[in-house]
Amino acid sequence: MYVSATLPYTPEILAHFIARYNAENWPVAIIAALLTVAALWLCLRADRSATRFIGILLALFWGWTGCAFYLTGFAAYDFLAPIYGWAFIAEAALLAVGFTLRAPFVVSLRLTPAAVFGLALLFAALMAYPAAMVAYEGSWASYRFVGLTPVATSLFTLGVLALGEGGGKVRASLAVLPALHLIAAAASAVVTLHAPG
Repeated sequence: MYVSATLPYTPEILAHFIARYNAENWPVAIIAALLTVAALWLCLRADRSATRFIGILLALFWGWTGCAFYLTGFAAYDFLAPIYGWAFIAEAALLAVGFTLRAPFVVSLRLTPAAVFGLALLFAALMAYPAAMVAYEGSWASYRFVGLTPVATSLFTLGVLALGEGGGKVRASLAVLPALHLIAAAASAVVTLHAPG
């Protein structure tokens, strides 16, 4: 079994961890799935109160993932997990403030070029990325749920932000940590895919 000089875990260890994490948190996975559907439904409303509620849901997703996934669970496998965990908690706070107190934008499903990109990111978060990981790992047990796992949550958040109208600077600032997380996750995937054996 190969362990990278830069990653303290293998793809098999990650898949096993996520499968165990999902099994331990299965009631939360159902709630997260329902809240994800609620967030998508609220995107159809295209008003400030719906946008605020979407922000609360995203903040819950990021707070849960930071605490339960990174700080409580994955810290045993990756020395960087606490840094990611606190970054996720910081993003939760930023989302709560950016969407609920300041929200100079409205999330909607109007078909603009940015919204098409946002819809593609939502599709990636909800279907493409989790399905690709299931196919790669050969098991549904380690399914990546939005609101419970970091990459799906980052993709979903960027998708929602791309659906926003107005408030470009606020939305851009809220997108920084999710984008950085996806870059770090992509770098980890490249290292893993190029591992010998």
